[in-house]
Amino acid sequence: MNINWGKIFPGISICKLGENIDTLTGLAGAMPQAERLNCFTESFAKAPDISIRRVDDKITLKMPIREGEYIYGAGLKFRSVQNEHKVLHLKVDHFGGVDNGRTHAPVPFHVSSTGYGLLIDTPESVSYYIGTAHRQDEENKPIPKNRNTDSNWQPFNAPEHIEIAINADSVKIVLFEAESLLETVQKFNLFCGGGTLPPRWGLGFWHRTPLKSTADEVMELIRQFREHDFPLDVIGLEPGWQSSSYPCTCEWSKERFPNPEKFIKTLKDQNIRVNLWENPYISECSGLYKKLKANSCSHMVWCGLAPDYTMPEVRAVIQEQHEREHISIGISGYKLDESDGFDSWLWPDHAEFPSKRTAVAVRNTYGLLFQRMTYEVFHKRDQRTYGLTRSTNAGGVGMPYVLYNDCYDFDEYTTAICSCGFIGALWCPEVRNAKNANEWLRRFQMAALSPVAMLNAWADGTEPWSYPEVAAEVRAAVRLRQALIPYLYTAFARYHFDGIPPFRSLVMDFGNFMDDTADKAEFDGTDNPYLVANRKEVVDQYMMGESIMVVVVKPGQTERSIILPPGKWYDFYSGRYVGDGEVISIHIGENDPMPLFVKDKAVIPFQEDDKLTIRRYGNPGGSFLLYEDDGETFAYERGKYNFRKLE
Repeated sequence: MNINWGKIFPGISICKLGENIDTLTGLAGAMPQAERLNCFTESFAKAPDISIRRVDDKITLKMPIREGEYIYGAGLKFRSVQNEHKVLHLKVDHFGGVDNGRTHAPVPFHVSSTGYGLLIDTPESVSYYIGTAHRQDEENKPIPKNRNTDSNWQPFNAPEHIEIAINADSVKIVLFEAESLLETVQKFNLFCGGGTLPPRWGLGFWHRTPLKSTADEVMELIRQFREHDFPLDVIGLEPGWQSSSYPCTCEWSKERFPNPEKFIKTLKDQNIRVNLWENPYISECSGLYKKLKANSCSHMVWCGLAPDYTMPEVRAVIQEQHEREHISIGISGYKLDESDGFDSWLWPDHAEFPSKRTAVAVRNTYGLLFQRMTYEVFHKRDQRTYGLTRSTNAGGVGMPYVLYNDCYDFDEYTTAICSCGFIGALWCPEVRNAKNANEWLRRFQMAALSPVAMLNAWADGTEPWSYPEVAAEVRAAVRLRQALIPYLYTAFARYHFDGIPPFRSLVMDFGNFMDDTADKAEFDGTDNPYLVANRKEVVDQYMMGESIMVVVVKPGQTERSIILPPGKWYDFYSGRYVGDGEVISIHIGENDPMPLFVKDKAVIPFQEDDKLTIRRYGNPGGSFLLYEDDGETFAYERGKYNFRKLE
């Protein structure tokens, strides 16, 4: 098939194959930030030659992987950010312990270390075969090696390719070319509307209450927060706020919350916002049921309707009810649960929807459309929101929602923070419980250095001071978060205006600065019979904003090595110089704060109470553009904001 690329912005081209093309960005309502995208200079071609062909009912793409090239993205990952010799069948699903494409954010966008990215803009299923197979008709065929005689035998042979299979007869493909991996990601984010800019209060501390909490129990909890001198900005109400859940009524429980408007106002007077949990499935007990039944899936979920959220008229019905019963009385946001999977309780792939879209396409966009539905109500009211979602997809960059899931592996949480930066999403490593005080503290410290600082006590009823022996250190971690809000808020502004992820892998800023080597492949007849070796990568260190590098300390860890990227680095707490482009080892006391390192010449705004302190690290000559707006409305979209230069 012929590829006819049409350039729309500097370094961004589109190819459309077929008619009546359904797109993820279209369903999300994402509009490119044209003015900012046109500011980029034209780049030299970075993309490899791409060939396209039809195979049965699929469209397939093929492109070479060049020597020394690294591939990132193609969905949210929890085990590794590099895509080396992987097969990924992208589909919205709960993470099942393997990075196989079934994930909460199966964004069909991959980005290369060489400076190009490719978005397959379709809600249908997409499969990636990255360096795994060769065609018979290739001109440059690989040379096979004989394992019986070659001591350097490997299971994969160069030259390698990426092949992408799209389960659709029409598709829009978007090519991004730039001078670096980070600039490619910037262009992708801006093409999808630019990153979200949350309200300032959303960057504070969140506490989600037990499932069946009442209004009186929440008020008592808030009293305990004051007693323990612990910050609190958002209270999250779990399923019990509703008259019935699983499926949901989306209506207040008169027994637990007899006067929700008064309850919300009481909290707002104390500068505490309220966030409501819900899932998309509508109970027969709800006033929404009859209005939505005709426009719902052929199959039910938890005996409730699964409305076809791809239809604007469906979203309008729920928007009207949510605005009338929740948002107009002061609700500040939502936690959008259960839009991700498992197969055993979602609709089957052969289910039918009134819009005539496939069941897979609806599944891949359900969380995305759930976000859009609620976000539009807040935007119309000129009121910013910030919330949680269990799934998203391409086009959701500007949605004010952060991903989370039911998994609780410490290492996976850290990897997910790094992975999200490649796909236009954000990840929340929430705190729930712990085996001991040290784990409790380490989880709080990591959450405080992430997109949402939150304790989710919905099941265990835990409180920040549940381990008294580290209560002071937990409080210090959250207070550090609050002190860094001016810095973090600016990082999110850069996400919105420039497309730079506020939390991201080190390779975005520094490239592949480590030696291009792989861990030695050790033969094991059970665990590694094919001598697979993986390239080195850093997933336990990440950039937060433009100048701070977070170094994650695991529970029980007292020693660790740190890879310092090129450039002078300084200890965040003491200002002491620590090194330049080298590996250092540090000792971490049991209750020490999470290590943070700052780039040379960095200027960091630091808020304590009503006092803003400006810290400079290393040599003079640096500066910081501090972002300022009203923190609540969308006035910044109308040009009402400042960037104050600190130097």
